[in-house]
Formats: sequence, structure tokens, C-alpha cells
Amino acid sequence: MDRVFLRAIRITIAPGEEWQTVRGEVPDQVALLGRFILPLSCIPAAGWATGLGLSGSHALIGHSAAHSGIAQAAHAGLTVLLGAAISVYLLAAALYALAPLFTGRRDWPRALQVAAYSSTPVLLSGVVLVLPDLAFTLILAALHSLALLHGGVKSVLGAKSDESAEYTALAMVIFLLASTALGALGSRLGVA
Repeated sequence: MDRVFLRAIRITIAPGEEWQTVRGEVPDQVALLGRFILPLSCIPAAGWATGLGLSGSHALIGHSAAHSGIAQAAHAGLTVLLGAAISVYLLAAALYALAPLFTGRRDWPRALQVAAYSSTPVLLSGVVLVLPDLAFTLILAALHSLALLHGGVKSVLGAKSDESAEYTALAMVIFLLASTALGALGSRLGVA
């Protein structure tokens, strides 16, 4: 677990050096999911569930209401956990789909690495969801993630410097459209 947070800190604070390290690694998708994506996705999930539990606990009265509040918070936390992990995969899919236009080749494991590691600031800052009124601060983390994505597109996926901004922007547009559609579907099905 220490290696997860060490990588998270390094990619957030010294991304240039860390992207070079990532480029030298052989990507392992299972390890990336189990040792990085899911553990970091637990941060916003726990923050949201705790925040929901704390803000909802004042309105609940009685034993059955408390159980309902706990169940609601657990459901919300699980939904956020899955949503965060799926978001990383949606971003990787966008990078993968656009790769032939900018790098000439597709490489799913590398696209997943870039998506996972560039999402780090947003996942780490999910702790602020304990206080849902502070959720707007995630915008700053999202901007940092965007800068990391740009660096990863150049360093790990091998996009040319003059095309990397376009690649990053198009990947974000596809990601935002796909995540919005998936969120709408989840809402329609009653999942979110």
C-alpha cells in the first residue's frame, strides 16, 4: 500500500520524472487495477459515504432510520467507488480509441497507465467529499489531472509535442461525453 501512495505522491508532485519511470515499466493491468485504481478509488468513495452519513445522521431518528442511513451511505460509497474506477477505464478507452490519430499505434496497457496515474489528483482529493460543501474544490484537482494527462500522453503514449494538446483535449471530450451518457444511464436505471 505504501508503494501506491508513493507513486501517487510522485506523479502529483514530480510528474516529469515519474512519467519517465512509468514509461520504463512493463504495464501490468491486473496489478494496476488491484494495487492502484481500486485503492485510490476508495478515497472518494469513503469520503462521500462518510459525508453522506454525517450530514444525514442529524435528520435520522430511531434505530431503523439509522440502519437506513448506514445502508444509504454504503450504497453511495459503493456507487462512487465503481464510478471512479469506471471513469479511469473510460478515459483509457478514449486514449486508446484516439491513439492511431496521434501516435500511430494503439496500446491498451499504456493507455490504462496514463488514465490511472493522471487521475491521481482527483482520486486523492476525494477526501474532501467528507464535507460535501467542499466538493467544488475538486475542480482544482481536475485541472492538475488534465496537466498530468497531457504529460502522460507525451511521455508514455509517445504523442508528438505539437499534437499532444489536441490528443489530450479530444480524449477529454470523448471521456466527458461517455461519462455523462453512462451517468444518465445509471440514473435512469436507478443505480446513481
